[in-house]
Amino acid sequence: MTLEGDSPTAFGVGAARQPSAPAGDQAARARRLALHAALVDLEEALTSPAGDGAGWLQTVRTSIEAMDETLRAHVRDAESAEGLLAQIGEDSPWLGPRVEQLRRAHRELLEQSNALTIDCHQTADADVIRDKAFDLIQRVSRHRHQAADLLYDAYDLDLSAGD
Repeated sequence: MTLEGDSPTAFGVGAARQPSAPAGDQAARARRLALHAALVDLEEALTSPAGDGAGWLQTVRTSIEAMDETLRAHVRDAESAEGLLAQIGEDSPWLGPRVEQLRRAHRELLEQSNALTIDCHQTADADVIRDKAFDLIQRVSRHRHQAADLLYDAYDLDLSAGD
């Protein structure tokens, strides 16, 4: 869906042209799937019975750390000079505000993920860890949807296949 003001004609550029899909769209799909898998693994760890406490906590810590690492790789790749966000900004400059919104979201998600990683080593309270982790999962999921919408608007490219 293109919002008013998002099209090049809104800026007097002329007829809208749809750039070709980015060369790295397969790599973007792979990163998207890896992030999704890390979120699913974390959710599975969080929803397992806390039972013995120590075993549950170690499983959750491992899943949080894996998700954090995957999120950091996603941000590093997406924001690199050759990354998808730079390419969208170049190919579809009218989408610049939305690209910047995703960049801000990246910073916020990394901060939240880092805080969760620290928290899970400082507390053994399953409810506290679950609340913070589920909040992060929800925010990352929302971010993934916003990124997919941006890609679709920029390239008519659907990355959700297989999700």
